[in-house]
Amino acid sequence: MKKTILISFVFLLTACSSQFAYNNLDWLVQWYIDDYIDLDKPQKKAFDEHFAIWHAWHRKEELAKYEEHLKELKVMLDNGDFSAEQVQAQFDRGRGHWERFREHVTPNVAKLAYMLTDEQIVELFDSLEEKNKEDEEERLAMSQEEILEKFE
Repeated sequence: MKKTILISFVFLLTACSSQFAYNNLDWLVQWYIDDYIDLDKPQKKAFDEHFAIWHAWHRKEELAKYEEHLKELKVMLDNGDFSAEQVQAQFDRGRGHWERFREHVTPNVAKLAYMLTDEQIVELFDSLEEKNKEDEEERLAMSQEEILEKFE
């Protein structure tokens, strides 16, 4: 019961900030990308054009699926009695959301990748490697208790 109240409170609390973030994804994503690679103006313009299409598709096609899934998940949590199979089914359904998104954007991302210079590709992979090392160091520094707490 306490877990359900906490989850409901978190959903309500984050609704406003989530809506703000979702409605401003265009510049949030650009900000995130800038951490990994410096795009020139034509590349940014091409990315922005593709992103606008992806975002409109996502808003029109995917958000209703997420809402339905979250409502069903809430009912399951409210009932409090669910099996490992039901948890796995919810996880698989969540993975399906990601897979649909990935399948939708991958062809355009591949086209955008052709616009990158050799130097940008090296920069991107160097940035990804550095981020992976930082994440690994952070994980290694965590105690078993911190790891369990993080995933509760």
